[in-house]
Amino acid sequence: MSALAYLRRHWKVVLLFAAFCAIFAAVFSLYDLPVEAVAYASLLCLAAGAVMFVIGLIRWRARLRALEQMHRTVSVSLKELPAPS
Repeated sequence: MSALAYLRRHWKVVLLFAAFCAIFAAVFSLYDLPVEAVAYASLLCLAAGAVMFVIGLIRWRARLRALEQMHRTVSVSLKELPAPS
């Protein structure tokens, strides 16, 4: 699985981030702040979001690998069942 699959799975978070950037831009424009302030705030949020994305991706891949390993090693056999009574 790739980072794109992870991103597709968490599209709501990306949409939420875009909404936050739009809110930043709207509030800053209402206060007549310079565009650089909006860009700076958005870049800070982007950096924090990128760090969280990477951490989430690493955890997701580790979990996926563990599940694949369990799937490969699972064995079902009638020998392990108790004798019928």
